[in-house]
Parts: sequence; structure tokens; C-alpha cells
Amino acid sequence: MLDENYRSILERLDKLIELLELLTKVVAISLNKNAFEGKKKAEQIFLLNDIGLTRDLIAIIADSTPESVSSLLSQIKAGKIKV
Repeated sequence: MLDENYRSILERLDKLIELLELLTKVVAISLNKNAFEGKKKAEQIFLLNDIGLTRDLIAIIADSTPESVSSLLSQIKAGKIKV
């Protein structure tokens, strides 16, 4: 019983750490908006993906849709779009 509770608490803590890391990235981006000024949407999406944000979050930040983000990243990976 104690082991199960302990394991559950550790899983929740791991998830909390993961969410805090994500929040830290989003805050850093929002504080440094000028880093994205003048960049094409493809570049912005590539950079956001590169730092590990989810496609849903990238879509919100880049004013796009998750489907468009996925499509664009696939095209970048295939070399069809240069960033």
C-alpha cells in the first residue's frame, strides 16, 4: 500500500516537473518576443519545436493549427522548406 502511494506521488511529481519545464519555456518565449520578430512562420514553428514545445502549444503561439504545424514540420524535415 505504501509503495503504491509512494509511486503515485512520484508519478505526479514527475508530471509537475514536466509541466513546470514547459511553462518555463513559454514564459521565456513570451519575455523574448523580439527573438521571433521578422522571422517567417516556418522559422518560428521550427524554433518552437526545437525547444520541445508540443504541436498544440506551438499552434497557439504561432497563431496556427496543430495540423498546419505538423504539416509544416514534415515539410521542413523532408527538405521542402528551408529554415
